[in-house]
Amino acid sequence: MASIIQKTKNNRTTVVYLNNDETSPLFVHDYGYHKTEPNHTFGPAIRPYFLIHLIASGKGTFEKAGVKTPLSAGDAFIIRPGEVTVYSADKNDPWEYYWISFSGVWAETVMRKTTTESCVKAKKGGLMSLIDA
Repeated sequence: MASIIQKTKNNRTTVVYLNNDETSPLFVHDYGYHKTEPNHTFGPAIRPYFLIHLIASGKGTFEKAGVKTPLSAGDAFIIRPGEVTVYSADKNDPWEYYWISFSGVWAETVMRKTTTESCVKAKKGGLMSLIDA
């Protein structure tokens, strides 16, 4: 079972790092929340794990393989291991998002059965309904 090894929090960001048994078929590395500053950019970066961001409010862009996708509240973007990505908050309406990173031998199977898309647009009653509950 995972245990918290570090938790950091300030007025804009909360990050929880977990100590996992990396032999587990599916495990969470970290999860958190970030209220970004205008024009905040992360990347280009490559990660060795899956990373899902769920946008709670605001807007920004996600870029992969030279394709920029505008996203806003209720949308999600998915980063797969080995992908080069950049994501940036809007200058006038910067986003707030939640994220979770995970890996393990089941991670690829779970994601392949869930979606092959990098960006998932909001649908009524979609992922945001889990946060609003």
